[in-house]
Amino acid sequence: MTGRQAARLADAATMAAAIALAALFLLPLLWLVSLALRTPAEVFLGAARFVPEEPTLENFRQILTDRTFGLYLWNGIKLCALGALGALIVATPAAYTFSRRRFRGAGPLMVGILTVQMISPLVILIPLYRYMERLGLLETHAA
Repeated sequence: MTGRQAARLADAATMAAAIALAALFLLPLLWLVSLALRTPAEVFLGAARFVPEEPTLENFRQILTDRTFGLYLWNGIKLCALGALGALIVATPAAYTFSRRRFRGAGPLMVGILTVQMISPLVILIPLYRYMERLGLLETHAA
């Protein structure tokens, strides 16, 4: 095998891996589109068909004509923006300190931060919900 053939084979393998990775990420999105085009009865049927038997746009009409959808969307945008702003306010000084200053314990502290970031938010969802319930903060922006 010549160098040129090996390079083409490597390019083909890279392209195949890229296509497989793209499919891995696109499949859940395509499944959501499939669910959005189904009737409510077909969604809860439990049959794992990718293409709906009776595709419908009624779900989109129902959501887009619902008056509360705009409110829910606005609440989601506000909370995401406030969460991102809060993360920036906390993370920026910490990132600057870790990148510019040398101090004792920086390595273990960075490993600790990485470890906390690797924990799935779903792990703390139920305890967090219970705390918010006890504090009377459910259904509020403060929660």
